[in-house]
Amino acid sequence: MNLLQVLFLALVQQLGSIRGDDTRVWGPGLELADKLPLNARYFFVESRDGAGRIVPQQYRVLFKGHSRIGSCRVKIEQIDRVDGSSIIRYKLMETCWNVEIHVLLGERHLGQSPYRFEGKLYTENCYCPQAPLEDWMEQIGCPSEDVQINSDLIPFRAVNFSSLRPRIIQQYDKPGSVSLCDYVVKDNQIYRTCYGRYTGFKMYMDAILLSLARKTLLPDMELFVNLGDWPLVTKGGHRRTTGPYPIFSWCGSEDTFDIVMPTYDLVEASLEA
Repeated sequence: MNLLQVLFLALVQQLGSIRGDDTRVWGPGLELADKLPLNARYFFVESRDGAGRIVPQQYRVLFKGHSRIGSCRVKIEQIDRVDGSSIIRYKLMETCWNVEIHVLLGERHLGQSPYRFEGKLYTENCYCPQAPLEDWMEQIGCPSEDVQINSDLIPFRAVNFSSLRPRIIQQYDKPGSVSLCDYVVKDNQIYRTCYGRYTGFKMYMDAILLSLARKTLLPDMELFVNLGDWPLVTKGGHRRTTGPYPIFSWCGSEDTFDIVMPTYDLVEASLEA
């Protein structure tokens, strides 16, 4: 028996020891595929043998579906998580419908495969808002509260921008040292006015709001965003502002009132994956 035959028999034996019901297949790329359009969707696969041990495998993932140009085109990538499980990452080239996702080991379906979606799977770039924000957040399983956000918002239970807007602009319109933008969302359209010399980082806040507006119907609102690397709204001491002013920032501290957002590198990784 040559080496190739030995390897083939070992592979057959290993496949035979793994049953479909011993395999976990889960993740937002299956559970939320038709509710959460992302540039790249993903899910996890974890196979175990008869003894319950996780066994690394090379899976086959097949897509069936329709698009405006014919069959659904998709780019699929399997990523080894090192612990024996895998991430299946897929990217739709265009909006698809009547999609089936087949997750296979050899010719054997895993988990609840095939996964069927009767509606449309939208791409990240599709302007296809599906529901008002609160309803959409509930559909995709977002928590109703967040400790960090609740803590940051405590000083701003009531905000009157008609009064605060000119004061914020007067306080922070310092082109050489401060850069910030005033964003207004009206009828799901995004408008902004920026102040300061270096406003290039507005692209990240633009990306957040535009991405959300493509997925859900945002409420009318206004917010100021600090584009700099340091928080602005200080507490107490000789640098105390006349605020506190509700300003969103990439960073914060115990000494500032800034409302902290995910950093721009996380935004880019999430939206441009």
